[in-house]
Amino acid sequence: MSDVGTLVDAKVAAAEARTDTKIARVEGKLDLVVAKIDALGERFNELRDDNRATRANQWVIGLGLAVLIIAVAALFPVFFDLGSKVRDMVDHAVQAHALKNP
Repeated sequence: MSDVGTLVDAKVAAAEARTDTKIARVEGKLDLVVAKIDALGERFNELRDDNRATRANQWVIGLGLAVLIIAVAALFPVFFDLGSKVRDMVDHAVQAHALKNP
């Protein structure tokens, strides 16, 4: 009977050893997964910072364009009037030259 008991004890010990080995492998794989998740978290933080910078640039460009559009709209009459004055000066100079040299 002791041989049977010893055999059972050996089988149980072998099963425990296999189970311990499997648990150790699973723990190693789990540590690897946790490390990769941590690395992804750090990468997401970097991307979030990049997105903040991009958004800030977009706001600056948008506001700059808005100011430019408002300035052009506000100064359009000045430019139009300046063009009319130049045209009148050119017409006057042409007429004066035409009268001087018939």
